[in-house]
Amino acid sequence: MFCSVLYLLHLQVFANWVLSVLQKTLTLVAGTSAGQVILLLATPVLSRIYSPSDFGQFAMLLALVAIVSPFSTLRYETAILIKEKSHPPKSLLILSSAILFAVTFLILLISSPINSILPELSERRSLSTLFALFVFINGLNLILVSWHSRFERFSVISAGRLLQAIGIVIGQITMAGAFGPLGLVYGYLIGLGLNGAQLMGVLISRDRGEVFQKVSLDKVFVAARKHSRFPLWLTWSSLLNGMVNQLPNLLFGKLFSASVAGNYMMATRVLRSPLSLIGQSIYQVLAQYVGANVDKRTEVVQVLRKLMLNMANLSIVPFIGLALLLPSVVEIVLGAQWSESGIYALIILPWLFTIFISWPLTGVFNAFGFQRKLLMFNILFFIVIALAFLGAVFGVGVYGVLVFLSAAGSVTRVYYSVWIIGRLDRQLSLQMGRLVGVYTVIISVAAAVGLVREIPIGLGQVYIG
Repeated sequence: MFCSVLYLLHLQVFANWVLSVLQKTLTLVAGTSAGQVILLLATPVLSRIYSPSDFGQFAMLLALVAIVSPFSTLRYETAILIKEKSHPPKSLLILSSAILFAVTFLILLISSPINSILPELSERRSLSTLFALFVFINGLNLILVSWHSRFERFSVISAGRLLQAIGIVIGQITMAGAFGPLGLVYGYLIGLGLNGAQLMGVLISRDRGEVFQKVSLDKVFVAARKHSRFPLWLTWSSLLNGMVNQLPNLLFGKLFSASVAGNYMMATRVLRSPLSLIGQSIYQVLAQYVGANVDKRTEVVQVLRKLMLNMANLSIVPFIGLALLLPSVVEIVLGAQWSESGIYALIILPWLFTIFISWPLTGVFNAFGFQRKLLMFNILFFIVIALAFLGAVFGVGVYGVLVFLSAAGSVTRVYYSVWIIGRLDRQLSLQMGRLVGVYTVIISVAAAVGLVREIPIGLGQVYIG
């Protein structure tokens, strides 16, 4: 009882601090949370319209888009957030947009191997044009979000995310009958397109005087040279990051089956959607704050201290609750055909906890010019993925791959958080390392208890399947 009271008081103090210091985050959370709630509420409907195999094919397509997307802008759009006197922000807007058009045209010219990778979807339609359209709309949205973030238009971004979620849900539900598994693809494209149209409309209405003024090519070249570390380091880092997040979907589909990929996608969807609701929104605001205060390291450390410690302390209780209830809740909500998703979600729960805690720190990497080190970390994360699926090649089952991903992924994510915070404040780094490490072990133990209950034949099935 006493611990519960302390937790509630701690929660109230943190809520008050968020209201006073990170009010912009709440603006983003409002739209993002509404969008995520819509997607989550629609998930039980979609899980009964589409099969795990349908979701698996869709997940594999998203994985391919994530692999190509970093090259669509060479990540120059990220530099829009950084204030520079040598060039106006529209120089980076023009530069990243020109690269996006060039890459999209190149994709259309090249005979894409995507049809051979996704034969079931390609039987219904050639995917090359859809793939290019996916990459273009996704890249355009990234550029526009960075532009509006620079000017702190978080309500605009929030509204776009809400509109995107509505478009995705309506599109995927209504197109299921006519297009089968491709309904998931078309619905997602509709949502992305609505978001992009809204963001572009605001840019035209508010910034046309600045954006459509003639710009010197010299300024564009200055911007390209000034931020050359973004294509040199951040593009490859983003590529690896996309592969870390999406490659498991592709590999589960190719090494096991589309149904396994679908169950894995659904497991990450039901967990990462609510987590990204907070984590990604805090990242967006923190990136803008750090970019504007890059010369005020002490203030940045103070914000990080309060933010990171409270994120860890307040999330431990919900994560333990998830470990105790997750598989049963997933099966009830999604339907019996998705029972495996609940077990998958339980296994990777500790890993997702460490990802959630480390989400906001990417903005610190970008602002302080640590792109080369971020690339090194993403190589490390990719190696974890590669080793896990190397085990699958030698006969390790799905559960074994997931256990390795969760364990090794948790360790590397904790190290990632400790390193970046340690570049700013060593004492805070050690404090966060101990705290997150202990909490990850606690969540792992709770998840292991739940796993034994869900798989009564024993833990041996987890490692060899």
